[in-house]
Amino acid sequence: MNAQPLNVQDAIREFGDVLQEAGLVLDGLPDMDDRLHRVTVEGDKGRERSGAYVGHLDAWPAGYVQNFRAGIKRNWKFSKGGLQLSAEERRQLQAETQRRQQEREAERQRLHERTAARLWRMVRAHAFRQAPIDHPYLVAKGLATSPRPLQDRDGNLAIMAYDIGGKLWSMQRIGPDGRKRFLHDGRINGLHHVMRGRGWQYIDARRPLVIAEGWATGETIARLTGATVVVAFSSWNLEIVATEYRARFPKTLIVIAGDNDHRKPMEIGPDGQSKRNVGREAAETAAAAVKGYAVLPEFAPDENGSDWNDRMRRYGAALVKLELLAGFERAVSAFESGT
Repeated sequence: MNAQPLNVQDAIREFGDVLQEAGLVLDGLPDMDDRLHRVTVEGDKGRERSGAYVGHLDAWPAGYVQNFRAGIKRNWKFSKGGLQLSAEERRQLQAETQRRQQEREAERQRLHERTAARLWRMVRAHAFRQAPIDHPYLVAKGLATSPRPLQDRDGNLAIMAYDIGGKLWSMQRIGPDGRKRFLHDGRINGLHHVMRGRGWQYIDARRPLVIAEGWATGETIARLTGATVVVAFSSWNLEIVATEYRARFPKTLIVIAGDNDHRKPMEIGPDGQSKRNVGREAAETAAAAVKGYAVLPEFAPDENGSDWNDRMRRYGAALVKLELLAGFERAVSAFESGT
């Protein structure tokens, strides 16, 4: 049959309803461009994106949706049949999809810039001060002695987040109970925090550069080894941050001090499959992307914990310092030998 604009829009709206029923949260209509899109779902927190979908409009509109949090997988096919799109109609759809994507990206950028400006005003107004020695999170992590990070007026640790050029964009708040939150509408993709410094200009390219997930892990490694440590804030951000530092320092050894979520594969997810060791996978992937090396803490199967701070609190600073330095030494030897 001949294509009509209403038929195309019907297909897009119907697919959008399917995504909504599966718990995916979209800003407007879905992009049916044969590409995988990761989005948030109901129940996601912070930067989590536990939903995915792919849709296309060729011939008979169809798609696929998955909600990893709820364990939902579903294939979809347009209920009203196939569409025969002309070359002009196809070009118009592609242009409309591109326009929507550009508008969303421009709005995100405006919000990021506005958030960065607001944070900078807070810094200039001296809204942050050094956290006290009895801050509950620092005490719980065994990191209450100096140097201590900043905190905001509500008692949350304030970990500033910069881009590779040293521009302050956002910050991570860590509450006394350990809850972590980034500024609403703030950028986080590719941002990082350099322990004891700000921005890439403080990096000594002659020594190994260590990239870790969280602030407590980064602080632990910096205190125990004196290494140059960068905090990427999350597992999915490790590779992005590592890639930017590799471009800035092409000859520097990069070590990914990742988390080891060793107990996750023992758990069954909503889809009936074993959960993934996301920390290990992300660290090894980031290391491979920059020709670096992953150094991970090891735990017995029945032990809780996943990162280097957990291991320090369980086995003591002296032992973990030796383990970290031994891991760095192995990375240096492999780096120098080109293996």
